[in-house]
Parts: sequence; C-alpha cells; structure tokens
Amino acid sequence: MIRQSLVLTLFGVLLATLLSCTPQRSMAVIDEYYAALDPEGTKALSRAVRELKIIQGQNLSAEFYRVVQEAEPSLLYVSPLLLSETKALTAEYTGLRIASWGTTVPEESETLTIALFSQEKAAEQAIQLIRGYLDKQFSGQTMLTALLVSAETDPLVQAAFETVFGVSNAADPTNQLLLIQQVEGISESQIAAYKAMDIAAAVLFAPATDIAVLAEKMFDSSTYVVSVNPFMKSIPEAVDVQLSWDVPAAIHALQANISKNNGLQVYSDWKITKSDDK
Repeated sequence: MIRQSLVLTLFGVLLATLLSCTPQRSMAVIDEYYAALDPEGTKALSRAVRELKIIQGQNLSAEFYRVVQEAEPSLLYVSPLLLSETKALTAEYTGLRIASWGTTVPEESETLTIALFSQEKAAEQAIQLIRGYLDKQFSGQTMLTALLVSAETDPLVQAAFETVFGVSNAADPTNQLLLIQQVEGISESQIAAYKAMDIAAAVLFAPATDIAVLAEKMFDSSTYVVSVNPFMKSIPEAVDVQLSWDVPAAIHALQANISKNNGLQVYSDWKITKSDDK
C-alpha cells in the first residue's frame, strides 16, 4: 500500500513538472498540408503546447478563426501557411503572443516571434559541405561545381556561391569553378551536357519533385550532390547530403525566446542529413 502510494505521488510530481514546462493556454494550429509534409515537426509541436489542432477543409481561414476563438490561447503557434491569418487576431486578443517558422518574415509585428530558415543560411551550410569535400578529395586542384537554382531561390544564394567559387558558363568551363543553371525550362541537351562534364560537386536549390530526377540525370555517380529543400522525407539515391528545415530545433529556440522579446527573429540552422549509402 505504501509502495502504491509512493508511485502515485511520484507520478503526480512528474505530471506536474511536465505541465509546468508547457505555458498555460498555449495552442498550436497547423494546416493539414503541413501536418502531412512534416510529421516530425508536428510531433514536436504537440509536445510544446497544451493543445494541437490540425485544421482541414476548403475554408482554412474560417476554421482557423473558429478554433482560436474557442480556445482563446495566450500563446499561439501557427504553421507557415496560416501565419498571414494572425494579423487580425492581435487586435482582437490583447496580449496574444504568436510563434511561427519559415523562410520569410511577413509584416513586422511586436507580437510575433519567428524562427527563420533563410536560404542564405542554407547556402552557407552547403558551401561549407562542398568546400570540405573538395579540400579532402581534390586538394590543390581546380574542380567544377554546379549550382542549380529555381525561380523561388533567393538571389543571395547565387551571390554567396559566386563569392566563394567564381563563375563560369557551360560553354567554356575551362579553369573555372562554378556553373549556374536555372531548373525551370532546362532542356534535355543541357542536362546531357552537364552529365558529360567532370563535375566534382553540385548543389540543388530545387522543388522536391525535381531533385531526384535532376540529380540522377545531370550528374555522374561520382559527383558529390547536396540538395536543399524544406521537406524531404527521404534522400534520393543520387543525393549525398540533404539540407531541410529542422523544425523541432526551431520550436526549441522559439520556446527559449518567446517570453523574452516579442517581435524577435531567431535564425535557425538547416538540418544536415547524410546518405548512408555514400
């Protein structure tokens, strides 16, 4: 009987401790699309708040307002797609703090703390990986590196690579270090030209649906390939390293900073996942 009482007491203490780490009236509202794209981030959110709501339907805006008005949270985490819906809430709910994450900051707000996964930061991390590989495998040699970008890629990405590697074009890559190619509208002849080159390393800032195809078609199996995309559930066979959003780490950073200063921007590292096969 004493042992049972002791176990119940310890359980109560543990439960109270866990609840004390979770802010009162904290809530996360995410859309069904985000939940499907990032199950790991969704799980991390569920541990960070008292209540997690995944909303769906044709009118996400109306459903978002409905669940928030019902709960009246003091701290609200929202997925990137729903962030634009929070502007009206701050006027209605005085003292409401909002937390989110993504690649861009909407209008500046004193009530918003956001974890930023900037593409410029991803470029810095990719460059570090590429330089480490080239220094190890081709020390002192001039080797070609390819950078593939999309229409959505931040111009600062290309600028960062040009600063480090220099620039060349596919027609005359002699003694140059960097080829830059936009993925939209790329032709089969251009793809074949890349395949024929002796490209040591490549970085792909491209949509998830394009990464696997382009990496396999454009580069030899010896090419060291780094892909950058917020949500990649698995690494394509032709990719060596994947950079993606580390949402659990971002949520941890938000938790550490949201009570200190509303309107704060927290810059987050991208998660580096290496292929087990190469």
